[in-house]
Amino acid sequence: MGADNNLTRSPWICHVCNYKSDEEESQTCDLCYRVTCSLHLRPASLYNPNNGLYETAAVCLSCAIAQKKT
Repeated sequence: MGADNNLTRSPWICHVCNYKSDEEESQTCDLCYRVTCSLHLRPASLYNPNNGLYETAAVCLSCAIAQKKT
């Protein structure tokens, strides 16, 4: 299959800082699944009760702050 260069770009907005872009790729938080710019996404270790292991996840700053409060 050939690449289609006529695809329209879909703009996105970071839910943390309201940064808008259609040039770069957005990221999503593994906890809240909301669109986030790469500046506000951090790797974090989260406990998985199903297998008893800690797993690495991409977590936005909003969710990281909420996790610290609990």
